[in-house]
Amino acid sequence: MRGTPGNRVGYQRWLIVCGAAATALAIATGCGNVAGAPPAGAAATTPAAVPSSLDPTAADTKKVCAAIFQNITGGYSGIASDLGSMVGHLSESNKAAADASLDSARHKLTNLAAQVRAAAAPALDPGVRDAANQVASQWEAIAADPSTLPSVKTNDQLSPVIAKITGSADPLTMACA
Repeated sequence: MRGTPGNRVGYQRWLIVCGAAATALAIATGCGNVAGAPPAGAAATTPAAVPSSLDPTAADTKKVCAAIFQNITGGYSGIASDLGSMVGHLSESNKAAADASLDSARHKLTNLAAQVRAAAAPALDPGVRDAANQVASQWEAIAADPSTLPSVKTNDQLSPVIAKITGSADPLTMACA
């Protein structure tokens, strides 16, 4: 039925997931302009051979950052969806389902941290590895913090927490720029 609390919650969850996905995509584009790499349009018009003047570390950074941000983009939407579900369950007084959504969000954030570390491990640029480890540590701390994710009870409280998670990726955005 249109206008019922359950449908409003579903719509709000959908908006949260879309917002988180848009944020993740915006962060992912930070890796698209690596210093020393040719512009995206140039790749289509140049031969497949890499010019010898191209810094191999820059090419590696672009490749590693693309892998990292692919993980982030997929991970953010799942975390935001779980947190949105948690808020919806809380609004319906379903504590057991809310707790399950919270546990799932924590698990996904911790897994995302491990995926980012693993994707950055082979990077030639130690700055990318260091940034990935810093971001992963921040996400693990957020997942373990008893006051961050569990503090989300309403949609108004959800946006700052998602902003905290996405903002924690700033070191990677800078290392991959």
